[in-house]
Amino acid sequence: MKRIAGYGLDAFLILCLLVFFYFHAFSNSRNIPPWSSGWGNIRLLLAILAMVTIPFRVKRYANVSHFIVFDSAGSRRKTIIVPLFWMLVIIFGSLIILRTLVKMFDSAGVLQ
Repeated sequence: MKRIAGYGLDAFLILCLLVFFYFHAFSNSRNIPPWSSGWGNIRLLLAILAMVTIPFRVKRYANVSHFIVFDSAGSRRKTIIVPLFWMLVIIFGSLIILRTLVKMFDSAGVLQ
């Protein structure tokens, strides 16, 4: 049960980061309704919490931890450029996929 709760926490933290970056990248600040202004602060606090917590939680995932620490030859990495690059590709790729899905659902009339 602890393991499932840990996976749920990790999924929630990653979702918080994606939601924060999605709204930061694609929301139009002129059209934000007054009732949702407090949600921006909550999204920011959850994103900061996720950024602080996720690096300590990555040890639970052996493949990800091994990719970050060791290169393809099996020696320790000298720099963190390759894992950082792939992390950014995954974040921006996820944002592009989310934005595409939102635009497709919006044009189909699902989100109205």
